[in-house]
Amino acid sequence: MGQVNLKFAEVAIDQQYCEILAMIDALPSLPTPHGFTRHFRVLQQRVREYFATEEGRFSSTIYPNKIAHAQEHMMLCAALDELGALSEQDITAPAAFLKWWFEEHALRLDKQLGFYVGGGV
Repeated sequence: MGQVNLKFAEVAIDQQYCEILAMIDALPSLPTPHGFTRHFRVLQQRVREYFATEEGRFSSTIYPNKIAHAQEHMMLCAALDELGALSEQDITAPAAFLKWWFEEHALRLDKQLGFYVGGGV
């Protein structure tokens, strides 16, 4: 899923996940447009790095949902790109949806993935 910032990828994946949720939570309170745009670009990169870390972990396993899981990553990244265009609008509802989707993804697919990669994503 693109180039990975190795420093960020070295952080435990649970920490990556928590950092992303905190960044999503901060979206509605950011000054616009510059503060939002800068923060949002970092968020997009962090999400892509998180997904790349996950995909790296499951690529060499027998995880049966590799393709569907990676496709969901691509869909969420596309949604993030669309959300970035809303920087001058009220971001509260889209940010809440984004947080729900990211959490739901983790609970549904990432927990399943943990079985194949040795206990946790």
